[in-house]
Amino acid sequence: MKKYNYPAVFAIHTSSVGVNAGRTHVTWEQLRIMASDPLITISCHSKTHPVLTKISDKQLYQEVVESKEILEAKLNRPIIYFTYPYGNYDSRVKKIVADSGYLGAIAFGTPTEMFAGQSKDLFAIARFEKSRLEKVIPQAWGSPALPQCN
Repeated sequence: MKKYNYPAVFAIHTSSVGVNAGRTHVTWEQLRIMASDPLITISCHSKTHPVLTKISDKQLYQEVVESKEILEAKLNRPIIYFTYPYGNYDSRVKKIVADSGYLGAIAFGTPTEMFAGQSKDLFAIARFEKSRLEKVIPQAWGSPALPQCN
């Protein structure tokens, strides 16, 4: 991505940073390096990646607010976006995210994936699943062909 100057958002759930549980997760040092790149946006993705619509208000607060506080302290920068785990949210979740100081939240489009500009509001920013990027990027960039990555 850096080679082609592509911007990216990395959604981080804080309990997994530096953990190797079958697959390696990014470390705090790697995350600090990434966060210093102007093409990279770090988005909060909760503490433990639960289905936010199915947890209590107290748990929701911990997942949304405490994870933001952890990221901001560890990265020494404001975290202004939240990414809903599994793309799921409801009005209660959306309100807590909005009230927690985020400027926007990333979700899967409802009922289907769509471009961010087609989103209904800043706390339901649509996105595409990463597995579909090869098909979506040419349309997003207005070009039928992508450079080949080596």
